Amino acid sequence: MLTNTIIKGCNCIEHVLCNILLNMGLDYSMLFTDSWSIFVRVDAALPLRDRLDIYHSSYYELFENLRRYYGIDDKWQARPNNYQELQSLIQTQGYLCLRVPTEACSWLISIDGMEEYHYLLIASMEDQWLYVYDYSSTIMKRLNLEMLLKKGNIELIAFHRTQDIIHAQNYEQDLIRKLNEKAEKRRLSENIRLLTKELDDATLILSELSYSDLIVSPLLRKISYLGFGRQNFLTLFQRRNLIEKYNLEEECKCLLEISKKWLFLNKLFTKFALSSKAEILQKIKRYLEGISIEEEELLDRFLAKMR
Repeated sequence: MLTNTIIKGCNCIEHVLCNILLNMGLDYSMLFTDSWSIFVRVDAALPLRDRLDIYHSSYYELFENLRRYYGIDDKWQARPNNYQELQSLIQTQGYLCLRVPTEACSWLISIDGMEEYHYLLIASMEDQWLYVYDYSSTIMKRLNLEMLLKKGNIELIAFHRTQDIIHAQNYEQDLIRKLNEKAEKRRLSENIRLLTKELDDATLILSELSYSDLIVSPLLRKISYLGFGRQNFLTLFQRRNLIEKYNLEEECKCLLEISKKWLFLNKLFTKFALSSKAEILQKIKRYLEGISIEEEELLDRFLAKMR
């Protein structure tokens, strides 16, 4: 039987992948070589909540790290049409991740009219129930199979370990290369600048925050995960002895403080949502400009010691 570990600060797909690694007896820290990041897409007519993220929309950075460092490959499965097809997949496909609309998960708060998806680790299947692990609880949740199959909204990702060797010797040089690319293209400051520019339209931002319970706001959750992503990035340094090797204790402390600033942004956005005061939105923009400068300077400090 699979076990489920709650990992603070992980989103639902990170939770699934970390728990697959833990159930294989592996350390998951190399999964997070790309989590000190931010992306703001500007080429789509979508709300900001759908254009802001830590990773690219397909999460290919996470799946590539699974392949490159752990020898684990992923394969998307066609939606099963009936109970027997699903049962066959569960019995033969190793570790399975389920992707479903959030509204299918009764224990989660879903927003009417908003299409959001959730990732779950499949534990077992019995009678009319599919048992899954979620990032919100160590206890298994269950989903009604008849409902899922009837609506045709089951999507599966199967994970298989194709190599027994962990390629830990590659992650360090890859990490330095990725940080260099960020620094050369100023990706952090450029995307934070794009996020700041999005705040020019106060009416649109208020519409993103127009929920009776602000904790369910997708925009605020995305901003929280930007902060948690920076904390997850530090897991790599703590687990792989990079702090001592490159004398990065002060730099890691600074990144932890920056992550807390991202999380504090939620309080400022909440104040803005409750008051609609323009000066609070301007304060948020200045706050982001400060974070942008701090992150680029800190990135240069990391690289100065790691090159």
